[in-house]
Amino acid sequence: MQNKKTYSVIIVVALLAVVAALLIGKKANAPSSSENTSQSEKNISLPQNKLQQCPSEWVNNAMPGIDDKSVEPKEYFILNGQRRELDEFDLDWVRKNCNLQKHTVF
Repeated sequence: MQNKKTYSVIIVVALLAVVAALLIGKKANAPSSSENTSQSEKNISLPQNKLQQCPSEWVNNAMPGIDDKSVEPKEYFILNGQRRELDEFDLDWVRKNCNLQKHTVF
């Protein structure tokens, strides 16, 4: 019985430590209120967590489907041999810094 209580206490303490670490991490990464104010005053919208890499291809999929109400986007990038969606990228950055032309596939 003593072992079960000891394990229960250890588990609770470990969970509390994990929660505290997550809260501290969020607080450390949060922008200060002065950063928020200056950003909103300048009316700048910065893409968050968007890729700023040049993909190897920009593909426009013109293949007809069973129905035209497909959920999958018709345009996408190829990066490192894999399909990546446009919304993963900072499109303004890609347009300015990458020499890409849309490649249409049928």
